[in-house]
Formats: sequence, structure tokens, C-alpha cells
Amino acid sequence: LSLGLLAAVVRMAAEHNVTHVCAMMDAPIMRMFARLGIHFRKLGPMVEFHGLRQPAFAEIDALLVRTWIERPDVWALITRDGQDWPLNRPLALSTAWPCRSRTTH
Repeated sequence: LSLGLLAAVVRMAAEHNVTHVCAMMDAPIMRMFARLGIHFRKLGPMVEFHGLRQPAFAEIDALLVRTWIERPDVWALITRDGQDWPLNRPLALSTAWPCRSRTTH
């Protein structure tokens, strides 16, 4: 369900030329996304917002490049194999990412 919602966010962001996203997530959701190769940056401390939530944001190109590197299966699902948000190949090849480099997909 969470990946489906994120796929919809990616599609809407592409349609409206949105480059960054913000979210309020609880800690288990942040961890689940990280296990799926989807890494948001924390924006300050946890706050009370319908329970404790972490404000977070991501630059979509960087988020999706890292997802492609760490979990190409998840990247393919949330971008519909790049149809909704094509991979930024120069960014993918130019940056020292935390995980292995990928040259195909």
C-alpha cells in the first residue's frame, strides 16, 4: 500500500513539475521505506502530529537514483520502469552513492 501511494506521488510530481517532497511519518514507516531503498532526510526532531511523527523531505531525483541503486525492483514499481519518472543517469553515474554502482537497467 505504501509503495502504491509513493508511486502516485511520483506520478503527480512528474505531471506538475514538482522536484521535492515533504512528509510527516512515524518511525516504523521511515524504517520500512529505508529497507526498501527509499531514503528521506529528517527535518528536525520528532513532533506531535496525530502521534509522534518525523518531518522529512527528499529531492525526487536523488531519492529515485538511490532507490534504483539499492532496490531496482522497487524503483521499477514506483516509476513504472521509468515511464513516470525517468532515471537521472548523469546523477546516478556521477555521485558516490552508499551502495554498489549499477550500470544497467
